[in-house]
Amino acid sequence: MGSGREKRPMPEIAETKAAGKEEAFNKILEKVKSAGGEIVSDEISPFYTEVGSQEFEVGVGGTLFTAKTTTAGANVGVSNQSPTEKFHVNSGDSSFVITGFGTVGVGTVAPAGDWIKGNSLFSDGAQGKLKLDVSETIRIGRNIYDSVGSPGENDFWLKRDEYGIRWQPTPPTEDAEGIKLQDEGIYLPIGQE
Repeated sequence: MGSGREKRPMPEIAETKAAGKEEAFNKILEKVKSAGGEIVSDEISPFYTEVGSQEFEVGVGGTLFTAKTTTAGANVGVSNQSPTEKFHVNSGDSSFVITGFGTVGVGTVAPAGDWIKGNSLFSDGAQGKLKLDVSETIRIGRNIYDSVGSPGENDFWLKRDEYGIRWQPTPPTEDAEGIKLQDEGIYLPIGQE
């Protein structure tokens, strides 16, 4: 008993990957044409270039997208012709990267890079694995969750204990700033004009 579908012939063993890619690309072009689209050929800037069996580029010289396989692994670059990490967008201090260890870097091409060299305070074993390295200022629009998943409360502050960062209420005995005035949960500046 069959499925009612037409049986397709088995692909020839000698068919190469390049021929398969070309056939798939031509099928896409046929679908575009049958839907009323027009195919415009641009021999100066082709849509993609297969540089070799280990590299693939989109855009002139891989300026839009690059995929490279090396003995160290495979890297993907977006707007980056020479990706240095598993996923690499842009370059230099405008980079966004994800390393093979799952560390995210923003504004750096080397998360956990030079700042940890010779830094006796940095220890993956003692402090936990570094997962985010941001080289410039950050803005957080809403909440920061502490090490136990709490978003904290109004007038709490972050304090590190032996297990991680925790939101803590400010004990009145430790508050040396004097009177604080809030309007609907937001501190008002006192003594400033």
